[in-house]
Amino acid sequence: MMLTSSGFVIRSPPRCLRLTHTPDVLLRIEVSDTRGERRPPGPADLAPSPSLLDEAGRDLFLVDALADRWEVRDRVSPGVALPGKTVRAELDLSSA
Repeated sequence: MMLTSSGFVIRSPPRCLRLTHTPDVLLRIEVSDTRGERRPPGPADLAPSPSLLDEAGRDLFLVDALADRWEVRDRVSPGVALPGKTVRAELDLSSA
C-alpha cells in the first residue's frame, strides 16, 4: 500500500498504477510516473532507515520489508524509452 500511496501523493501527474496477479503464484505492483529527476534509490542503494521522528522517507523501507523483490526501472514501451521511472514490487503468493 505504501508503494501506491507514495506514488500517487508525492509524484506529479501523469502516473500509472499496474497490478498483475497470477493466482497462487505472484502479485506484481508497478507505480510509474514521468518524473526522471526524482529517481528513488534501488534496493542496493537504500540509505539507513529513517528515525522514529522523521515524518517521511519510510515508504521504500516498508516495500523492502514486505516485498520479496523490488526494483526501480526506466519506463519503456516496446523499443522506445519513455520519460520517468517505474517502481516495481513483487510478492510471492505460493503456499509452499
